[in-house]
Amino acid sequence: MDERPTESLRDEHEVLKQRLTRLRAMADGLVGAVDRTEMQDMFDWLVSELLPHSSDEEARLYPLVDELLAEHGGASSTMVLDHVALRSKVRDFGDAIAPLVSGAKGQKARELRDRARIITFQLEAILQLHMHKEEEVYFAAVDQHATPEQLAKLRRGGEEGPEGPAATVGREWD
Repeated sequence: MDERPTESLRDEHEVLKQRLTRLRAMADGLVGAVDRTEMQDMFDWLVSELLPHSSDEEARLYPLVDELLAEHGGASSTMVLDHVALRSKVRDFGDAIAPLVSGAKGQKARELRDRARIITFQLEAILQLHMHKEEEVYFAAVDQHATPEQLAKLRRGGEEGPEGPAATVGREWD
């Protein structure tokens, strides 16, 4: 078999990424004149393609992944990837604000402020979604199913400490 079983899904994601690039470009342009046709086209795409794609993944891919993760482990890997993304965005934010803190001025300062603003929005989106997933799925699982021994371990912290798996899994994000 030459092709990965997920190749068609990967291809769909490539199309989504290209459209997200266009969405971002459109959003960047919202500070000036508004292209109403482009905005409506983008909204129509979100409704007609992105949302059905999400529903299709929930119906076909996620049940299979649930089975595979139950059998082979790694159920929290996607949450660890959120942490990797957060660490990367924190580094990016630090890189953007360091020259500002040091007194950058003029066009360079405007560009850095714009970059810091964008990174702030990205951090907010990642963190809000991450916390929502933890609260709705992880906390609920712990509240409903954890044994007293598991709760005691949670309260005293894991044996891995701050340099556990989240600190070492995939340090690069781009």
